[in-house]
Amino acid sequence: MFADDDGRHARVLGPRRFPLSALQSRFEDTRAPGQKQPNVDAADGGPRPRRSTYTGITMADDLTRADIPTLLATLRLDDPTARDRATAELWERWFDEKGPDARRRLEYGTTLLSVERFAEALAVFEHLLGSHPDFAEAHNKRATVLFLMRRYEDARAECLETLRLNDTHFGAWQGLGLCEMELGHFLAAARAFERALAIQPHTPRNREFLDRCRQQIN
Repeated sequence: MFADDDGRHARVLGPRRFPLSALQSRFEDTRAPGQKQPNVDAADGGPRPRRSTYTGITMADDLTRADIPTLLATLRLDDPTARDRATAELWERWFDEKGPDARRRLEYGTTLLSVERFAEALAVFEHLLGSHPDFAEAHNKRATVLFLMRRYEDARAECLETLRLNDTHFGAWQGLGLCEMELGHFLAAARAFERALAIQPHTPRNREFLDRCRQQIN
């Protein structure tokens, strides 16, 4: 659901303080892949950004042609550049799942989300899911906006739906863990963060969240 661990922005959500940037990803980065500057003036979300990486790294052709198991395996490598490229390509695949029109609408919603126009973003995601009810990334983004609106039970349900459709979605596992933390379900949260780390082990933020859960459990 979330990513970006710089911690420069914080928002109080319940009894804990999380970096806003960490809450606007998986809830990974709320920007669409390649979308660097928000532009929400156009009714259709503005021009579609050129295809690029989620992190800004130029991807080699072998990763753009790689299958999903190869990309997931790359997330576990020691090479951070390879991991970033694989992460970027996975986001591209997830955004592209339902075709260019659905992607454009998803990007528009994530742009609204990135500038905290939560009600409008939620409406975009719900309209998109009306035509594509099995679009995992749209469920993931709806989970993100519901979480940021403090609707933690609803966000949790959307995380679970994302994972039903895509059980390797590391962002959804992170988001599920964050929802469970807000609900006080620390054992369930720890299990979710463990699942996220099994897919994407080089993620300090998830290790930090897992440690917090274990402290609460013990």
